[in-house]
Amino acid sequence: PPPPPAVRREEDWGPPPESNAFDFFRPPPPPIESPPPPVSVVVEYFPPPPPPPPAVSVTPSPAPPSNPPSHVVFLSDMFEIDELRDDQEFADIEEDVRDECGKFGAVVEVAIPRPAGDGNKNVPGLGKAFVRYETVSGAAAARDALHGRKFGGKTVNADFIGLDAFERRAF
Repeated sequence: PPPPPAVRREEDWGPPPESNAFDFFRPPPPPIESPPPPVSVVVEYFPPPPPPPPAVSVTPSPAPPSNPPSHVVFLSDMFEIDELRDDQEFADIEEDVRDECGKFGAVVEVAIPRPAGDGNKNVPGLGKAFVRYETVSGAAAARDALHGRKFGGKTVNADFIGLDAFERRAF
């Protein structure tokens, strides 16, 4: 057999066929990447929301009165008949009515019929409070403000009664 060659030849373990001998000792080049896609920035402008509409009164206007305006307003559905039997409760109710109604004009008189001592509930105007004002405009302001309002958990009904009927206590 022939002796082994003293010098190795390039064909024995050389570089890959597509490169030259010096490329073997260099690091491989980085892989070729495609350039990044162009960046597009979309800026959207959202205008501020429109201002809210002007404040509108949420309180509905009261129902029109059944009777023509006068100096006297009556308030019904405010209290239970049994509350009028107790002197202290009656005084408290009368004071509350006078104070609240006084916010709308000068109050001349407050009349709240009470049940008869014998328990008779057949008293004219029982369950209502009658408030006489110095002026018709004060009574009208009270009627408009108090009609439909809550008092002690109940919805108040307010309307007018003629001055002559009030003075005769023809409730």
